[in-house]
Amino acid sequence: MANEDYPLLLFPPSVSVKERDLRHGGTGKRVLLPSAGRQGERLNPRFDAVRTAIEAKRVTVAGNAPTQEPEFVLVLETVGSHDDFYKAVGRLQADWLFEAEEQFVQDDDFRLEEEWVDGQAPSLKGRAYLVGTSQRALDQILSFWHRYQDDPSGKFDFGLAPLKHVFEHLHDVRRWDVQDRIDSDMREYWQDEVQSGQSVSRFEIEAWYYDAEEKNASVTNELAQFVNDAGGRVLQSALIPEIAYHGILVELPVTKVQEILDGQLPSITLSDRVMFFRPRTQSIATTTNDFSSSTAFDDSRASERDPIVALLDGLPLANHAALQNRLIIDDPDGWESSYAVKDRVHGTAMASLILHGDLNAPSGASVHRLYVRPIMRPMFKIPAVDDRSKLLATCFCSTSSIAPSGGCMSRRREASHRPPRSG
Repeated sequence: MANEDYPLLLFPPSVSVKERDLRHGGTGKRVLLPSAGRQGERLNPRFDAVRTAIEAKRVTVAGNAPTQEPEFVLVLETVGSHDDFYKAVGRLQADWLFEAEEQFVQDDDFRLEEEWVDGQAPSLKGRAYLVGTSQRALDQILSFWHRYQDDPSGKFDFGLAPLKHVFEHLHDVRRWDVQDRIDSDMREYWQDEVQSGQSVSRFEIEAWYYDAEEKNASVTNELAQFVNDAGGRVLQSALIPEIAYHGILVELPVTKVQEILDGQLPSITLSDRVMFFRPRTQSIATTTNDFSSSTAFDDSRASERDPIVALLDGLPLANHAALQNRLIIDDPDGWESSYAVKDRVHGTAMASLILHGDLNAPSGASVHRLYVRPIMRPMFKIPAVDDRSKLLATCFCSTSSIAPSGGCMSRRREASHRPPRSG
């Protein structure tokens, strides 16, 4: 019986976060979706373009390797998130590769039911799902797409309902192409390489990672051949299942790099095996001795709680007043014995910033310890692709063994490789 002293409150039915994001595009307001007929008008030409492209590739591949079926990466961009979609992909003859956040501008097809304030239309949040696709897998997807067009209210086969939900929220469908593989940062890096006057440019190719070991080996061999055909060479490769990483360090003549910048694209840039081209990362740590230990720190909040943050930087001073009893330093390479105190300024400053915040506006220290893995030394270049990637994988897995809530990170579903594309 309700208490007469208080009003009776009626609450709407509970909605999970996943359902809210799917229905509302991450805005908290309902999104109006296009009809199945309108989806067909918009996207049938896009599907036709994908089919035409893979058919053209099939003809090319058949001339060189008659028994090989062409593969490519299909990008499905949706409004809202659809967390069970990867399970549906597993029931198709396709490979789940990757997902990333997206932002879409509202339009006549996808828009909020409620009007926005002050004439400002908020973006709609969404996802880009990347799927490794063959001709047979594409035929499967198109078969279900046509079934959705013919009977929008019909049910899909067991386990494939998320595919129908994706079709209902599908904003665009396309192939992963050169513009995705070579972003503005990579172009700028190559332009700097050409202007430097050196004869070769060193960079990384990040290939798509597959669960099948033999398929990854085939990808490595295929890309190595493309690099050789372009007059370059492969220096190193790395395959790290723990973080779904497949990287290849290569060199190309700068003359070939200039051709790429001019739009003359060799096979290596057109390969559907390539996820990204990345600059060859090198870092030199330089420090100034401007971090003072004169500040008084209250150690009453120092805690034995597990770390929830990891610092990958230079080696800090573990006995500094700001850091005493607050660090877990993982130094498997034994750098500490040869790491001079004067060179630990940057690592100490970064550790203090994480644990204490801005010392000019103190807000109290963290109650968690900080995991520290030194990866930089003064005048020391970050290792090549193989060593650096394994180092990062080791760091992620080390944190999971120290903090039970952590875990060896799989980039397939839990991390993005790059900023999202705008719709």
